[in-house]
Parts: sequence; C-alpha cells; structure tokens
Amino acid sequence: MKKRILSIVLGLLTGFLAITAGESFSSKVFPLPEGLNMHDKAQMITAVNNMPLNAFLLLLSIYAIAALSAGVVSTMVAQTTGSKIKNPDIEPTADNDKTWRPAMICCLVLTLAGIIEASSLAMPTWFILANVIVYVPSGYLGYLVVRRR
Repeated sequence: MKKRILSIVLGLLTGFLAITAGESFSSKVFPLPEGLNMHDKAQMITAVNNMPLNAFLLLLSIYAIAALSAGVVSTMVAQTTGSKIKNPDIEPTADNDKTWRPAMICCLVLTLAGIIEASSLAMPTWFILANVIVYVPSGYLGYLVVRRR
C-alpha cells in the first residue's frame, strides 16, 4: 500500500513540476502585460481573456505532456515496487494488472486541479472542457508506454 502511494505521490510531483516548467516557458512565449499584479484576480481575468488562441493551445499541450509524464513515472514506480503479480506463470491481464491505477489517480487529480485553476481565472468554456479531456488519455498513454516496454 505504501508503495502504491509512493507511485502516486511521485507521479503527481512529476506532473506538477512539468506544469510549472511548461507555464514558465509559456509566459516567455506569451508574456503577460507589463505592470500586471498577479495577486489581483480582476487583472488576471482580464489578462486571460486577452490571451491569443495559440497561448491556450500551448497550455493544453503542456498539460498533456504533464499528464503523460505523471502516467509514465507513476507506472514505472508501481511496476518496480512489486505492484504486479509475482507468479511468473500468470500472464498480466486487464483483470489482474493493477498498475494502471496510480496513473489514473494522478491524472484525475491533475484534471481536478486544472478545472479549479481554469474556472478561478474565468478561462473560456471550451478550454475548461478541453482541460477535462486532455489529462486522462495522456496519462493512460503514459501507462501504456511503460507497460509495453
């Protein structure tokens, strides 16, 4: 149980670090207006509403990469820590291979965090919906990449 929790914590840490690094990169490509007080919610909402479409698309790709990274790391840790079946005569199947769970938990937490952030900044509805859609498939892809190795 502790090992599964470790895989989730490390996956989330990886995902949040990837988002932080990606958003830092994004702010270099699409800088915020001069003199913007980031602690003033009204100013932040105005700045978000004036962001170009490419900035939103870059954010979505950053979130997909973060979810993929979280899925890869959490699955790698789950597999190396003995979460797989220990009997070599039994082939892992969807029923008895539970290493996908940490990746999905990480992606669901990232999805929730993304929805909260996007909603608090009054981002466009299409972006909030795309946020919901981007995390889980990307994280599952990360699981599949590690599983097929």
